[in-house]
Amino acid sequence: MIPENSRPHHSFHVLVLGSITGSVDFTGDTKLKDICRVGWGRVIQLKKDKLVVWHTPLVGKNNIHFGKAIKKSLNWDKQILPSVKAGEWVSFHWNYALQKLNEGNIINLHKYTQNTLNSLSHCSDNSTEKINAES
Repeated sequence: MIPENSRPHHSFHVLVLGSITGSVDFTGDTKLKDICRVGWGRVIQLKKDKLVVWHTPLVGKNNIHFGKAIKKSLNWDKQILPSVKAGEWVSFHWNYALQKLNEGNIINLHKYTQNTLNSLSHCSDNSTEKINAES
């Protein structure tokens, strides 16, 4: 059963469906799910091949939600993201900075990730394993 009010978004795939190929076991590992989802953060420091950002991670096991903002170090490939400055917002996936974000991008990433988290909390037992078995 797909949670009501779900939207097709990468966060839905990561948090609800999990790994379709079976190559990554997300079961109960919120930290791994947080690395796989498309995240976003404000750049606070630039290093040779790293960006340090403030971002809000996903936390919790049975009730996954946004936690408190923390510093996160990202891999920075200048061929993918050639120009970025402190204070700008970037998206990231698997700990790689991907693109600069505008306000609308940030709003939508938060909106659809929160929608997925809300969908999870409305599942009767909040079990992604049950959702996977019934899909």
